[in-house]
Amino acid sequence: MKQLCIVKLAITLAIVLLATQSALAQTTQRALLGSASFAALAFSTDRTSIKSLDQLRAKTSTGVPLRIIIGLRVPFAPEGQLSATNSTRQRAEIISARANLLSKVPTVRRKVDKIKNFDHIPFIAMEVDAVELEQLANLAEVTSIQEDRLMSTNLAQSVPMVGGTSAWASGYTGAGRTVAVLDTGVDKTHPFLTGKVVSEACYSTTNSSYASTSICPGAFLRLQQPAQPCPMHQAFVQPGNVTTALTWQALWRATMAACTEWPKARI
Repeated sequence: MKQLCIVKLAITLAIVLLATQSALAQTTQRALLGSASFAALAFSTDRTSIKSLDQLRAKTSTGVPLRIIIGLRVPFAPEGQLSATNSTRQRAEIISARANLLSKVPTVRRKVDKIKNFDHIPFIAMEVDAVELEQLANLAEVTSIQEDRLMSTNLAQSVPMVGGTSAWASGYTGAGRTVAVLDTGVDKTHPFLTGKVVSEACYSTTNSSYASTSICPGAFLRLQQPAQPCPMHQAFVQPGNVTTALTWQALWRATMAACTEWPKARI
């Protein structure tokens, strides 16, 4: 009987240990994006952070509102690496951190039409003046501040950068896959895409400070299916040969400042 109790105890301890290790594994997958220091960016000793903040201060000193992207102090991991439960928990933490941040800068919170929320990544975009920038820089809840700038793209550089040419040369076809394309616009009537686009959306910003006007059909800021090709670039993707990837930073900029059509092409 005593030996049986010892075996049961050992099994119980093993189960607890495995559960603990699993929970820790989920936790260690998440990391802060931006400064890991608990000090506010205004007190950072990192030269790059100091230089970046000084440049933003110089721009707001002119009196012209500045669009910025704020990093929230929420440990993050792509949802594909998390369980459904932990994904839901991470989203809740992002929403809570965002609400907490806005509560500390009331003047920003009141500019509802100048705020862009992201539910799946720990960032928030907004428009600020010099005083508001300084308030944000003095909050420990902020891990990064960067300007939300208009960017241009160059397909000749981006395709090799994401390994497209290497994939083609290696004979990869992507048969049976669904590909999400984040781009400045595709021609869904192109022979390579005809009948294969299953969903699409267009994102574009109207902002007088940047002389930016939405170029989505109907001048909407966000337009989902059905959407028409953006009039910027008629870039095309050949199904079966390429999968286009975009960095988070490029995605924020594309979402906030450029016209992006997001088709899902079934190969």
